[in-house]
Amino acid sequence: MTASYGVEDILRIAGPDARVIGDPEARFSRVAPASDADANSLVWIRPTHPDRQRFLDETGAGLVLCDESVDTAAAVAAGKTLVVVGNPKVVFSRTVAELLVDEPAWGVHPSAVVHTEAKIAERVSIGPNCSIGRAEIGEGTVIHGNCLVYDGVRIGRNVTIHAGTVLGGDGFGYERDEDGEVEKFPHVGAVIVEDEVEIHSCTAVDRGSLDDTRIRRGAKIDNLVHIAHNADVGEGAFVIAHAMVGGSVKIGRNCWIGPGAVIRDNLAIGDEAFVGIGALVVKDVPAGAVHMGAPARDADEYKLLLQSFRELLAARG
Repeated sequence: MTASYGVEDILRIAGPDARVIGDPEARFSRVAPASDADANSLVWIRPTHPDRQRFLDETGAGLVLCDESVDTAAAVAAGKTLVVVGNPKVVFSRTVAELLVDEPAWGVHPSAVVHTEAKIAERVSIGPNCSIGRAEIGEGTVIHGNCLVYDGVRIGRNVTIHAGTVLGGDGFGYERDEDGEVEKFPHVGAVIVEDEVEIHSCTAVDRGSLDDTRIRRGAKIDNLVHIAHNADVGEGAFVIAHAMVGGSVKIGRNCWIGPGAVIRDNLAIGDEAFVGIGALVVKDVPAGAVHMGAPARDADEYKLLLQSFRELLAARG
């Protein structure tokens, strides 16, 4: 039998500022996009979406999370129940996570290989075909299948590592000697992943050469990202798919590093900075700045440059 949940469950999760318009006894058993919902569905309406009113009016959902920016009268008249909150997406996410997402299967999968000196907390999930070296893994952490965690990696509490990720491999450090032969620079640093971090699939985080590579608390790293040796990714930072963070780069708190961005080694990205999609960063980015382009520059300067190009083309044309 499919479980169902009521408005009271949403209100408990949403907190005291939420209010109900419609049937306070309404229930739901599934979640769905607004365009693919039925009477048993819970959906959310993005407050900034230009078509939010149309989505609300046309959705077949019986229960809707929305904010004050929509006209609720028609929806309620059509039999929908609305839960009005300040941030519908956050409340929706919390509701789904608490009510509909199963708790991980704690323990080590039989096919995983774990070093006898690894220090693993009791409530940890390690998926199939993982290889865990002489590492430390904190309480509540989930490591999905086919991950490789080298010796010396330290992972905090409530971390999620998705499939195919490699933590703690050597960085790309080489030097030619006096005869032109290639010598490898030794890597003796660690990778430190602090609490509440999430690292998505097929990402590589290299160990430090001498210093440690550090992913600070609450940072989120997307799929197919490269974090080079000695890098430091700040608290709450987002590093999106295909980004390359060079060696010894320092990324500040709550930064956003766009898809496909490349950050040259030894640079600093200040707190709250925004690096655009496909940007090539070759100099420091100040705190709070928005940089884009290749090479990356302040967004206002970049827009002026594009405008100049358009005017030049128009003049030739």
